[in-house]
Amino acid sequence: MEPEDITESPSSRAIALTPNQLELLQIFSAFPDNEQQEIIKELRNKKEAMEDFVARWLAQQGRRA
Repeated sequence: MEPEDITESPSSRAIALTPNQLELLQIFSAFPDNEQQEIIKELRNKKEAMEDFVARWLAQQGRRA
């Protein structure tokens, strides 16, 4: 699947992708737009849950110190 044309802005910069990131983008691109939005929402929720867990764990560790 060929990427769509992307307009470069002066502030854009090249980012080197890891093999995992590249694979994730290739898989993600295979889904229709509505599914992509749902995947983004699910990943965002998962990230927030992980951040909350880590924050609670760190706070608990601080109480033990």
